[in-house]
Amino acid sequence: MSLFEYVAVAYSLIFSFAVMRLIGGISYAFDRDRIYWVHATHVCYQLLATAISFWIMWSFREIEWTLGGFLLVLAGPGIYYFNATVLIPEAPASIESWRAHYFSVRKRYWGAICVWSLVSTASSSALLGMPLVDPMRTPQVFLFALGIGGMASARPRVHEMLAIALASLTPLGAFIFLSQPGAIAQ
Repeated sequence: MSLFEYVAVAYSLIFSFAVMRLIGGISYAFDRDRIYWVHATHVCYQLLATAISFWIMWSFREIEWTLGGFLLVLAGPGIYYFNATVLIPEAPASIESWRAHYFSVRKRYWGAICVWSLVSTASSSALLGMPLVDPMRTPQVFLFALGIGGMASARPRVHEMLAIALASLTPLGAFIFLSQPGAIAQ
C-alpha cells in the first residue's frame, strides 16, 4: 500500500461518515409534511460536494506526505462531516420544522463553508503548489462569499437565493473545473 492509498483510506472513512449521516436523514428531511426546500437543497449540495471533494483527492496522489499535510487534507472531510451533523442532527425524527432547524444552525453551517474554503485554499497551495491567484480558486472564492452572506443574513429570501446559487452553480463549476480526476494538480 502506498502512502497516498493510506491517506486516501482515512479521507474516505471521514467522508463515508458524512454521507451516511446525510443519507440516513434524507427520509426525514424530505418528509412532505416538514420539508423546507432550502434545507433540502443544502442536504443535496453537501452530498454532491462530498462526491466532488472525493474526486479532487486524486490530485494529491503524487505529493510528498507529512503529518502536517495529512492533517491539512483531513480537515476538509472533517468540515463536511461537521456540516452533515449540523444539517441532519443525531435524532432527525425529532425535528418538527426543518425550516426552524435550518435557521437555528445557519451560522454554524455557513461558517463551516467559509472555513472549508480557507482550508481548501491552504491545502491546494501548501500541498499542490497552486498559486493564490488562479482560475481554479473561483469555487473557493464563490463559496467563501456565499458563506459570509449566509452567516450575515437571517432573511429567508437571502437563503433562498443562496440555495439556488449552490444548486445551480456547483454542478456547473464541477463540470467546468473538474471533468478529469486530478485536474487541480495539472
